[in-house]
Amino acid sequence: MSPSSSLTTPIMTAKWAKTQQILSDAPVVVIGALISAILLAFGHHLFYWSLQQAGSVPTSTFRQGINTSARTVFAFLVKAALTLALGTAYTQLLFNTLFRHTLSVEIIDVLTGMLASAL
Repeated sequence: MSPSSSLTTPIMTAKWAKTQQILSDAPVVVIGALISAILLAFGHHLFYWSLQQAGSVPTSTFRQGINTSARTVFAFLVKAALTLALGTAYTQLLFNTLFRHTLSVEIIDVLTGMLASAL
């Protein structure tokens, strides 16, 4: 074994260990975000149900604005939680692909650009 290879092996092992730690934390983030999204969607449903049970249309503009704001907040938080779960899962898949395969720069650019693209 050459001296240079013995110096780089621990560094590469430490980098891989850190990468493995990051990769192993991702399922917790994905599952947590999905559970959060489900709970928030259920809360959104309960909020609509409570408005329906009240049976009356809000008489004041202020009350109607509060209801609209609450509905918007619930919808935004559900979307954010689902985006976090999907983005984390895609990043996991992307890094797994990058670690296992040799890809050209153009392909890596396309794959990493997908997170920022709405299409």
